[in-house]
Amino acid sequence: MYKYLINNNISNEELVTASTIVAPSSVLAKQTSIYLARNSLNVDSTAWDAPSVVSYQGWVRDLYALSEMKVTRQLINSSQARVIWQNIIERSSISHRLIGTSNVVNWAINASELLHKWALDLKDLEPWSKNREVNQFIKWKTQYELRLKDEGWIDAANAEIAIRNGITHKTDSIIRTIWAEIDANPSQALLLKELNKKTVNIKNWSPIDRKINCSRIMFHDEIEEITTAAIWAKEKIEADPKERLALVIPSLTSKYKEIYQLLNSILGSDNEQLGTDGYGFYDFRTNTNEIDPTVGSALTVLSLFSREGNFYDFSRLLRNPLFSSDTICLARRGIIEANLRRSIQTQLRFLDAFQGGGLSDYLRKEDPKLEQALQKCIKRIPPVNTSLVPSQWVDIWVDLLQILGWQAQTLQTPGVSCWESALNEFAQLTVVIGPISISRAINELTNILVNKRTNEALPINGIFLFQNLDSVGYGYTNIWATGLTDNRWPMAANPNPLIPLQLQRDLNMPLATPKQALSQSIDSINRLLRLSPQVTFSWHETSDELQIGPSSLIMTYPETTNSKLKSSSVFDICDKLDTNEIEVITDKPPALVGDLIKGGTKLLDIQSECPLRAFFDGRLGTNSLEEITIGVSPKNHGIAVHRAMHLLMQDKPCKPDVRKWTVEERDKNISAAISLALEEMFGKTSSYLRTIYSLQTKRMNLILNRAFETEIKRSVFDVSELEQERVHKILGFKVTYKMDRIDKLHMPDGTKINVIIDYKTGNRSSLKWFNKRLGDVQLPLYVLCSADKTAGIIIATLAPDTVVYDGYWEPQELFPGRPKVLPLERSWDDQLIIWKDQIETLVDEYIQGDSRIFSESIKLAERDYAPLTRVYEQLKINRVKEKDLNGK
Repeated sequence: MYKYLINNNISNEELVTASTIVAPSSVLAKQTSIYLARNSLNVDSTAWDAPSVVSYQGWVRDLYALSEMKVTRQLINSSQARVIWQNIIERSSISHRLIGTSNVVNWAINASELLHKWALDLKDLEPWSKNREVNQFIKWKTQYELRLKDEGWIDAANAEIAIRNGITHKTDSIIRTIWAEIDANPSQALLLKELNKKTVNIKNWSPIDRKINCSRIMFHDEIEEITTAAIWAKEKIEADPKERLALVIPSLTSKYKEIYQLLNSILGSDNEQLGTDGYGFYDFRTNTNEIDPTVGSALTVLSLFSREGNFYDFSRLLRNPLFSSDTICLARRGIIEANLRRSIQTQLRFLDAFQGGGLSDYLRKEDPKLEQALQKCIKRIPPVNTSLVPSQWVDIWVDLLQILGWQAQTLQTPGVSCWESALNEFAQLTVVIGPISISRAINELTNILVNKRTNEALPINGIFLFQNLDSVGYGYTNIWATGLTDNRWPMAANPNPLIPLQLQRDLNMPLATPKQALSQSIDSINRLLRLSPQVTFSWHETSDELQIGPSSLIMTYPETTNSKLKSSSVFDICDKLDTNEIEVITDKPPALVGDLIKGGTKLLDIQSECPLRAFFDGRLGTNSLEEITIGVSPKNHGIAVHRAMHLLMQDKPCKPDVRKWTVEERDKNISAAISLALEEMFGKTSSYLRTIYSLQTKRMNLILNRAFETEIKRSVFDVSELEQERVHKILGFKVTYKMDRIDKLHMPDGTKINVIIDYKTGNRSSLKWFNKRLGDVQLPLYVLCSADKTAGIIIATLAPDTVVYDGYWEPQELFPGRPKVLPLERSWDDQLIIWKDQIETLVDEYIQGDSRIFSESIKLAERDYAPLTRVYEQLKINRVKEKDLNGK
């Protein structure tokens, strides 16, 4: 039944009757349990004796709990030990010289573990005590051991030593124990030696060597490599549902979102864990808060009510279905989130925005139920800078989630169980850490969650993901290890900086030297070959546009191809695509409802550059979310400048009036216009955003003063209209628009002519007005819609250092700068007729449902719109067409 595990003279009966099987880690313990169950099912067993499979650390803890030694010293967990180390390092005399303590704490814990595993103590470090790093570690380690002794605590390493020194009789849990592939370190060897003295013979077994089929294959890039591996896995499962496959992906953590999206699309599963839809996959990593949405949603709430909580946390809360009672509620909150993105409130911390920045008033109108819940939450949290013990923070967090209607608690998913376990472990820190701030509390809870794994039942068969070769366990029918490039494998040397390098070299500690790292990498490859009859190694030749090569450790194995692996790369499929065989289904859009073109001139601008994008925005009502920027966004800056210019000119002064302003009057008028414009924008947030408010005031002051200086250099003018909203019909459809300003210019012959001025604060040019396909439709449309004859259209670009006039006007001296010249042999009246035809063409295209994408304006179809426009698929098809044409 356990034919692949029989080794070291271990019989089937011994395995069946063993009370405990001990694996090197919890990940390998889980896989060993699955392997034993799978082998039993393979011999048609419906019931079998299953020994308990635990990790080595768990086994030591169990032994300590069964011993009499637990009465004298209480065993602490790894999270509690980490907190003790962190407190010692943060309070040490050199803490002020450290850039953060997280890495140093990790080094200290690892150094302590290495000393224990190699059965060393601090005396063995004394020859190197003059080394600053070693000396500091000796001090920290000494304080750590004293703290444990004074408090009556003991950690896992010391518990193992206590067990080794305190075994007085044989217990059933020791006698009937088998170690599974544990390469005993010196400390473990000492424990085995003591057990053998007590006539306890613990045996160690591992997979037997057997004939395997191993090959290697190259891909262009990592995406192609992972895609092909996923397709291969899918085909294997389709052919035999009892397959048990392992995929090793080194970038699983750094690129997990992209990889999950890719795997889900290929394997046909909406679940990030193994599910019933499609084939699914199971991720053996331990970072649960990355991949479990329930855990992530809970952490969002905790962060929201800390001093660091910001709009991003609130955004995630609004869009999270676990906090919405129904789809209507979720949709409403999605609209609230989109609207808030345009507000300056996004610059505030959440508590400031809600308590004094006007967010509470806004939510009271848009979602009273949510506003009331947030008010209750704020009353539940303690005042700022309050420190509480972990158990008190847990009580508050549980209440916050309940007030906000966190629905995950009713679902009882594996993620919820993991969350509750993490809260319980965090509460246990109370005895070792004392009162802490909410920020420190969240950090400690996050550290616990990083190493948490859900405890749901694992499937016997299927596809399993790993990040490291050494994490793969027993019983896989096929293993595919990706990413074996020369810059990743063999592993790089990585000695611990707190232990003397010479000592690490002498004792051959892990990754102490390049030679040892190479040896360890070779061992990992050889071990993988013992785990499965079929192993595939792969690598990719480009990464971030850099050329890379294969690992030298896989070059001895024969090269294979997609066809031999019975898998087809999706890129091969695309390259062989015959575009003549593409099925085209004409789905004519319905008639435009009503006679209003929503979006006005902005929509016609988009229609000019990307008709499909205009269809989505105007006909389907899509909108890309505003990007959150630090400070005043370019869009809000433009709105504020427009508003201030309108306020400055709202009395419609003529040039003589403007010239009469004294310096004091000008400064007063400009200051008043800016203050009112920014007050409308900032509202209650101005007291919190004083620096941003001040900077924006200075910036706008420069712009308006520069605009004033330029205005008085122009020819004589009267301001005729400001910010007038109008509606114009084109082909029977209404287009709404608003002109910034119309001036009447005094000509030398005593007549007056109209010019239209449009303010801009960003980059904009009139060059597109004279293209074959009209671009930047706004001003040409304005001149066509104007009741009075217009002799010029001008873009006034307002910046702190200059004001630039761009457009067409005649004569040239009417405005500073040089106007555009009309195309050869074309009059102004001719140009107006051409614009009329071009604009009518754009309107006709839009109402007919035009869905083209122009290659020169491809950016408008990318990013947020890519899933709708399928632009990347279209580009691929075009490349295939071009390749086919070039071939012919």
